[in-house]
Parts: sequence; structure tokens; C-alpha cells
Amino acid sequence: MRRPRIRDPISMWDILAALIAYLLVEYIVLQITGDLIVRQELVVIGIVVVLWVLWAALHVLKKST
Repeated sequence: MRRPRIRDPISMWDILAALIAYLLVEYIVLQITGDLIVRQELVVIGIVVVLWVLWAALHVLKKST
């Protein structure tokens, strides 16, 4: 099994793997600490991840045509 490609995703599996890894890290961080500042930082990082997922999906779709 290969590592997910973040800079140049070639399939939806790359996107799914990166998204699951982010969700796992976010879950672990929230279980360790529930501080307000940590939650605010996770919201900002979550927005960046959503933007990356949108870009990556468009990138994969563009490569498939």
C-alpha cells in the first residue's frame, strides 16, 4: 500500500486517506484537551482541510478527463 499523495493526488483514495488522518488527529487532540483555544485552532485547520479537499477533488477530476 502506498502513502497518500498530498501535493499531487491521483485518486479519491488519496483524499479519503488524508481526510481520515485529519479526523483521527482531531479526535485524539479533543480527547486529550477540550480547551477553547484548541477548539478554535481546530476550526481554522478544519477550514484549510476542507479547502484542500475541494482543490484535490477538482484536481483528480481534471486528471481523469
